[in-house]
Amino acid sequence: MQTTKPCLITAGPQHERWIRIPSRGYCTNTGLSRSHLFQLIAEGKIKSRALVKPGNTRGVRLVWLPSVFAYIEREGQA
Repeated sequence: MQTTKPCLITAGPQHERWIRIPSRGYCTNTGLSRSHLFQLIAEGKIKSRALVKPGNTRGVRLVWLPSVFAYIEREGQA
């Protein structure tokens, strides 16, 4: 059983940052699932970057948090 904490979304400088996609489950910053975040990245709806060290084939995927909030504002229903 997975539970998530309520997500408090507020604007401000503390939210203008890159966040790491969770290794599993839901993002604590946005409440979106890992698979949903990757789907949004693939569709070009949110901004992301991959950091890979030279010589490595794997790295870490980061998401620009303001782009996720902008997506929620654009696509969300009231």
